[in-house]
Amino acid sequence: MEEILRETFNPTLIKIIDNSHLHAGHKGFNENSKESHLYIKMNSSFFKEMKRTEMHQQVYKALEEEFARGLHALELDLGF
Repeated sequence: MEEILRETFNPTLIKIIDNSHLHAGHKGFNENSKESHLYIKMNSSFFKEMKRTEMHQQVYKALEEEFARGLHALELDLGF
């Protein structure tokens, strides 16, 4: 996943934290998925002049395949 984000956004800062353990037992939690809830902090000039919603949409689009494999939720902290 980090590789996808690096290739797509060429970030100057990227930090990914797996918070899946905090959601065990919640509705929608997939016991078979290794990473289902992630916090991503990322800075990239790619996001310059984008609204926050546009930034989020771009990240979700880049990670479509990850969602298909069991990723359930992202907490995004994005900037440029």
